[in-house]
Amino acid sequence: MSARTAAIFAYHSIDDRPEYPFSIAPAEFERRMAELKRQERPVLPLAEIVRRIEAREDLEGAAAITFDDGYRDNLEVALPILERYGFPATVFIAPETLGRPNGFGIERLSRDELRRLAASPLIAIGSHALTHRMLTKLSEAEVAHEVAASKAALAEIVGYPPRFFAYPYGKASPQIAAQVKREGFIAAFTTDARDAGIGDDLFSLPRHTIKAPADMKEALLRKLWVRMRASGPRIVAKALGRVLMAGRSTPLFLTDADIEILAAHKERRRGARLRELGAASAADLEKGREEIVSIGIFACNRFDLLQETCAALARYLAEYGGNWKHEVLLFHDGQNEEIERWARANPLFDRVFFNSENRGLSHNINRFWFEESRGTWLFDLEDDWLCEFKNDFVGNGLAILAEDERVGCVKFERRYPDDWKAWRTTFKAGTRMLSARVFQTAGHHRYRLICRAPYANSCALYRFSSLALTGRLRDDRVNRRAQEGEYIRKYDRLWLGAQGASAKDHPFLHTGDGRSVETWNQ
Repeated sequence: MSARTAAIFAYHSIDDRPEYPFSIAPAEFERRMAELKRQERPVLPLAEIVRRIEAREDLEGAAAITFDDGYRDNLEVALPILERYGFPATVFIAPETLGRPNGFGIERLSRDELRRLAASPLIAIGSHALTHRMLTKLSEAEVAHEVAASKAALAEIVGYPPRFFAYPYGKASPQIAAQVKREGFIAAFTTDARDAGIGDDLFSLPRHTIKAPADMKEALLRKLWVRMRASGPRIVAKALGRVLMAGRSTPLFLTDADIEILAAHKERRRGARLRELGAASAADLEKGREEIVSIGIFACNRFDLLQETCAALARYLAEYGGNWKHEVLLFHDGQNEEIERWARANPLFDRVFFNSENRGLSHNINRFWFEESRGTWLFDLEDDWLCEFKNDFVGNGLAILAEDERVGCVKFERRYPDDWKAWRTTFKAGTRMLSARVFQTAGHHRYRLICRAPYANSCALYRFSSLALTGRLRDDRVNRRAQEGEYIRKYDRLWLGAQGASAKDHPFLHTGDGRSVETWNQ
């Protein structure tokens, strides 16, 4: 602790949620506040620290407390603790996320609750952009709107314009910082993990992000696992994954840094694959494809399941099919005259294909992905899955695929809302590793990146370019699981998939914000 520096702490949720790495238990938060008091460190308003940095005055080793995202527990749990110690704090808010839970089901403040929080003399409100999108991925015009609109919205809600800005995910650029400055903010904050000091750029001030205490052994294993997944022996990574998941009741969440390592290796591999195919970009692989969703249903001789699935799909398309152009194709593996008569007379299908030689799933999927479908987007729907009616999940999936170039596939699966272990066992998810970061598209569709290919015993919406880069499955009548395993290995080296938001009212794993019902036909 130096007299020329100050520590700015960035908290998020004050709630005992071990599955959310940015959640600090109330007892832990109180312990940290008590420690600041015991150390007799001056805990100053953020405005005073910024003033001293700009004036090059002694910072006294001071501390400042900030919160990102505006969770309800900031009002109900954190504020009473701050009041006991007399500590001021700044809460950074993305106005359009108010009233919406995060991907772990932790509730954010409503507008009225934000007003109550802002009424405290200890609390100042800052901007966290309008929608909490990563600004470095947006156009100049979009960044300008995020900054200006957030300031105006917060001024309308709390009665005064915010003076400070926290970059979503801590990411910024000189151009973004200049835009924040032009909008009249007096300082902006990253998540660089160091103390702020005299002479620092006021629009790139660091903060220490506070996370739940991590087990050091697990952290080391996870780091090694990521390295192995990225470039090392995959059999070692698989073994490490089993160790990491042993006895866990929740998935293992990867950090942003973990995801960036995996993404960087995948981007290099995609670049090499594009050169191999003689294409300048993934978009080149979609030339000639139509801007439609090709829906492929894959069936064998389970007529009752097929009929139920198709009835659900027909109802879903009647509700949402007008939102996006589509075609529906049926691929049947083997001979079945009853199903063939029914299928050819069913108006749901644009085209029907029967593989009389029973050559297996790989043959049918290759036909759908590369030969018979016309769309830029391919929805792979198995015949034992019921479409969800209460949410335009395909529309949400399209928003994700169109917005994040690292995502080649969005996965949709039924799941158990409160029992990860049962879901993992039932749907053979294996050792699933998820991103800690909950991403949002412009339409506020929450999802997470994962590193295992979404395939087998599920349904998924793909980019055609991601499939073309990966290449066909072998079609030589080998064991079906061996074919699927080969595809997973190839796909996973090139793309990240998308995992749906985890909320208790979603009995399906999917990408949308809408609520679900226990069964589609209910």
